[in-house]
Amino acid sequence: MNRPSLVLALLVGALPLLAIPANAQSWQSRVKDELQILGHRNWILVVDSAYPAQVGAGIETIETNSDQLEVVRSVLAEIRDSIHVRPVISMDAELPFVPEQKGVGVSNYRAQICETFAWI
Repeated sequence: MNRPSLVLALLVGALPLLAIPANAQSWQSRVKDELQILGHRNWILVVDSAYPAQVGAGIETIETNSDQLEVVRSVLAEIRDSIHVRPVISMDAELPFVPEQKGVGVSNYRAQICETFAWI
């Protein structure tokens, strides 16, 4: 499975695109910090490397180098603890139709992602 990236699309109050050095704070603490300032037109996307690169004012991409389910669970945990942000989940429409023989482990992934979204 591809490594995920977080795309923090801060569409209101545009921030410059930041390059994050290796010794910068962890992606988890970045999410926690940024979540505090998000509003109704802001997005956090958890995407894999097949997602097209988004560039422009107010878009920040953070390479997590972590397992996708770990990133999704961590971001959702922060959102769950938030009083002002709620998740809206969108996923690839093809995911339910990928057969196990074409994507080894996809059945397990679907089960885990459904379990992860159960509280929503």
